[in-house]
Amino acid sequence: MTIEAMLDAFTAAFTAVENSTGVKMSIENFLLGLVLLHVGIAMLAYCAASGSFKSTIRGLFRRGSSLDGDAAQASDVVRYLVTNCEAGNPEQIMQSVEEYRCEQKARLMDVGHAKGQVLDKALLDCNPGVVLEMGGFFGYSAVRMARLLKKPGAKVYSMEYNPECAKTMLTLIEHSKLQDRIQVIVGAASDSIGRFQDLTGATKVDFVLIDHDKPLYVPDLKALEAAGLLHKGTVIVADNILYPGCPEYFAYMADNPRYTTAMHPVRLRGKRSDPSLPGQFDAVAVSVYNGK
Repeated sequence: MTIEAMLDAFTAAFTAVENSTGVKMSIENFLLGLVLLHVGIAMLAYCAASGSFKSTIRGLFRRGSSLDGDAAQASDVVRYLVTNCEAGNPEQIMQSVEEYRCEQKARLMDVGHAKGQVLDKALLDCNPGVVLEMGGFFGYSAVRMARLLKKPGAKVYSMEYNPECAKTMLTLIEHSKLQDRIQVIVGAASDSIGRFQDLTGATKVDFVLIDHDKPLYVPDLKALEAAGLLHKGTVIVADNILYPGCPEYFAYMADNPRYTTAMHPVRLRGKRSDPSLPGQFDAVAVSVYNGK
């Protein structure tokens, strides 16, 4: 494939994303497209010639500051949802989060609608019985995933570090009438992973959503591996690969034969995502564990 063709393909992919069609890209194509998008053909040629491709590409990721969102914000969002949404209607809750985002011009640490569609498809394709979430915030993703569970007894186990956010999550979960499908585990994921079997009774995890502190993505994934909680076919979804950015996780997956990873680019713009971030791009990584 020529450089011009790769650039055309990457542009078409983002256009398709904007039009809400499903797009997924291999890590290799995503990486090439990202280089072309940010620094053009000249930088790509320089990286290839200098042998510094990997170290250079890591610097292209936006690290950024953490998005606004603490226990007070989580409480405000859930108060809005409880006031405006019918109890036991998670679909209305999903829509109302987008309305809140637009009305308040709020930057929320939830996965949001656009990236949520990637999450939905990955979960439905997996049809998991045991779902682990790292980073619950106000409960958006836990509710989003729990509403789609099909297997009898299937459950989402959501690890949330902040005890105040965990309390807020319980309010939203109760309002969604999904208490039987979601269990909130309070504390750092690194502490809870080693006790996961004792806390839940589950010996393996079918589906993982990683959406907590970005520097912890790789250490906590490695902790899941070391604990033996992953099995062949476990699906791992990681948010915020580009914004605010997690180059360590990207590099870990790109070089790891134990995983097969596809990148899903998403434009963060307009009502379909965060209106306070016009023109921003993000990506969701969907990986399948191939075993040791």
